[in-house]
Amino acid sequence: MEIDDFPSHIIEEIKK
Repeated sequence: MEIDDFPSHIIEEIKK
């Protein structure tokens, strides 16, 4: 994965 402090689910939420 990438940064543990920035999960993928967070990106999907902010991408909205």
